[in-house]
Amino acid sequence: MFMQRIDIPTRVAAKKRPLALKLAAGFLLLAAAAIVMPLWLAGCAIWFAGVALFKAPRLGWRTTIWAGELVVGR
Repeated sequence: MFMQRIDIPTRVAAKKRPLALKLAAGFLLLAAAAIVMPLWLAGCAIWFAGVALFKAPRLGWRTTIWAGELVVGR
């Protein structure tokens, strides 16, 4: 029979940070995001436009060939 004491691990709460520190850190994070996100979104838009411009004709061609093979076989 198990007679030893069972220790239950407890979690120690982290020390509370000052409200001013949280506000300053949050403001800096939002300011950095406001600078980076428009650049990121513009880069994504350019990337998607480039992919659509160069891959759309090829995908259209392959889709047409696939549809023809589906109807008449290979």
